[in-house]
Amino acid sequence: MNVNLNANIQQVSGGLNVSTQSREAEQAGDKTAKSFSLAHKAQDPIAERKAQAFEKARKIVSDAFAGEKKIDDELQQLRDLSVRLTKDNKDKLDRVQENKAEMEDLQQLYAVTEDSQQQKDLEILMKKNDSYYDPGVRLSEEEQKRYDEIMAQGPTEYQSRMMERYEENNRLQREMQENLAAIQANGAALRFVKGERLKSNPILDAEDAADKVLATESEAITGELVGEAMEHMQEELAEKAEEAEKLAKQNEERKQQIEKVQEKVAEQKEQVEQIREGTDEIQSSVEHVSPEDIVQIQEQIQTEIEKVLEELKLMAEDLKGNAIDKLI
Repeated sequence: MNVNLNANIQQVSGGLNVSTQSREAEQAGDKTAKSFSLAHKAQDPIAERKAQAFEKARKIVSDAFAGEKKIDDELQQLRDLSVRLTKDNKDKLDRVQENKAEMEDLQQLYAVTEDSQQQKDLEILMKKNDSYYDPGVRLSEEEQKRYDEIMAQGPTEYQSRMMERYEENNRLQREMQENLAAIQANGAALRFVKGERLKSNPILDAEDAADKVLATESEAITGELVGEAMEHMQEELAEKAEEAEKLAKQNEERKQQIEKVQEKVAEQKEQVEQIREGTDEIQSSVEHVSPEDIVQIQEQIQTEIEKVLEELKLMAEDLKGNAIDKLI
């Protein structure tokens, strides 16, 4: 609620005079601090957003406090003004009483009675003075004629001195009425503001608004962090799925290699079995072969067996090496 209660009241602000060198040093320090702050925020965007949200919330509350303080200051100025006007009215009333006492003294001094012509003429002068400020007061034709006669010959000394005090009292009474009207207006404004404040609390409303700003920004940041975490998890799951697919492919290749080796081993076993069968046949017919031929045949058989065993050994080492490579 923004209530402009007294636009003509001037606010005076004061400050401290500092040297140019001191101001330059402070400005340099501020620039350094700001540069560091900006660099830090650039490195942490979440901290920057939190700081911005906090600054926005702080401004909401600060503006509310500033607005309330401005209203409080204006209300206090109205109270102070009413106090001054009340004192001024008291002083004016004292002066009015003094003038009335002096007028009584003058009447006694000049020995003027209430039913004298001089006193009656004075009353016409007073009524004419009242007519200048009160539209309801008007001189009758007879009174106006007598007033013109008085002014033509000029008021007496008694009448002049009495009118000085009477006119001053009239002026003081008008000023007191103006002061009283201002005091009443100030009281009405104070009561109005008090009533409006009972309807709402700008400070609490501002604090609620600030809390909402912080909560909203916190939810937004949390949502982004959760989104980033989910995206990161999905990337990791995708990588693991890709690795699992590669591993399954490698296992399939290894299985195929093992099957090939098993096939080769079966072939080699079959060859060994054939060699053995050939050896049995040779032994069965050894009685028809010379000793030298038998030795030669046995050497050939041994060579074939060693060859087959060597191939089996190489196949086993090759299989073992491939398995190690896959693990690496």
